[in-house]
Amino acid sequence: MKVLLFKTDVVSPDQIETIRDQLNHSLGFREWSFDLEHPDKIFRIEVLTTSAEEIIDLLERLGVNCTSIY
Repeated sequence: MKVLLFKTDVVSPDQIETIRDQLNHSLGFREWSFDLEHPDKIFRIEVLTTSAEEIIDLLERLGVNCTSIY
């Protein structure tokens, strides 16, 4: 398992609530979180085979701008 990190434009828990069910469904309930206290509003996810590009595509379809940082 590996951890991917992304810089995002998510700024509030309400935004996370809006996309939570879609993330869980699309990502198969993998472990993920947003760090809204970090200046880059970090999205962290543990993956087995999913690529950073796939995560970026999913987040962008959900209205989140993001960039891979790890």
